[in-house]
Amino acid sequence: MRHHRTQSSSCVVKSSRHEHIDTDTKRAVASTWAIDQTLSDLRHLQPTRVGRDTGRIADEVIAHLAGLMGAAVKVVLEIEAHVPRGAPDNVVRTVTENSRTLKFSSHGFEDV
Repeated sequence: MRHHRTQSSSCVVKSSRHEHIDTDTKRAVASTWAIDQTLSDLRHLQPTRVGRDTGRIADEVIAHLAGLMGAAVKVVLEIEAHVPRGAPDNVVRTVTENSRTLKFSSHGFEDV
């Protein structure tokens, strides 16, 4: 297994040996090598530039991966905010309603 890692991404390449039996001769046919690759990227975005940056990421990274035959591409958006004195009720209500409308799988505020 080959593993390539940069500061913010990693790529794991797995090679495996495959053999199959020829149904006419009942003998093993020449082996082939299959290569599976998994890309994992992490990028922190500035809150004031999320719209611009996600558009570029979609065009310059995701589109190339999603265009590959058989590729399963998963994009996860995680938002983490620390509000030292707590968020006002109207902001909590608005963010909660918008998160629900935008179909976030999990959302909520926690007291720490």
